[in-house]
Amino acid sequence: MTTTGSFPRLHSKGKEYCAKLARLIADGGTEALRKVFNQFHPPGMITSNLKSQQRLLQNLSTRGVITKHQWDVLFPPGGEPASSRRFGIKLLTVLIQNVCGVASPVRGWGNKPRKNDSSKQANIVRVTYFFSDIYEHASSRDIDVFHYFDYWNKIARTLLSLGISTNEVEYLQNAPIDTDKYLQVLFNWVVLGQEPCVQETSKDLIEKRQIPIQDKLLGSIFQKQERVANREKVCLT
Repeated sequence: MTTTGSFPRLHSKGKEYCAKLARLIADGGTEALRKVFNQFHPPGMITSNLKSQQRLLQNLSTRGVITKHQWDVLFPPGGEPASSRRFGIKLLTVLIQNVCGVASPVRGWGNKPRKNDSSKQANIVRVTYFFSDIYEHASSRDIDVFHYFDYWNKIARTLLSLGISTNEVEYLQNAPIDTDKYLQVLFNWVVLGQEPCVQETSKDLIEKRQIPIQDKLLGSIFQKQERVANREKVCLT
């Protein structure tokens, strides 16, 4: 099923706004939840920590909370170390709830938090509910600039509170976007229950974008140093 008929009320600009919000949740939300998870299970200790919790995780798998695909991400069949870079939003949320020692929010993990609840636990839950909020709005009426910035600020505040940087948020707002791709991501999440594929995160893209800038700055510095050194040589001769 395509996104073409999924958001009939959206005009071209509304589709762009909707896609940008979906990307902020999908890419920014994944990175934010990964930061939370990594605070409890640093990258170098993930494999050993997960093995120590394998019985609990196996129980979640038996109950269908963790899917076969997610299990293979946690415990790769090939024996390679587990990496949170391959964890999606749903898996990260389950892990934070069960193996990170994070207390349950006031209304529980399965309910939308109260608007005035600004706790870390509430913001973790909000990440997944934002998908439904945006989809419901986009399905019933167009997203104008006012609603775009209103949703953007709410989502951004949540992600910033979970550790994502302002640079990452700004990048996700200004970078070119494949509109159809992220409208499909939104549709797949809400209607089909499929979480976004874990690809390059906003942080990875930011770092790649900064490399040419850094190289240019370093080249400029080296050129200045070389000119200074040449002037000093001239003075000494």
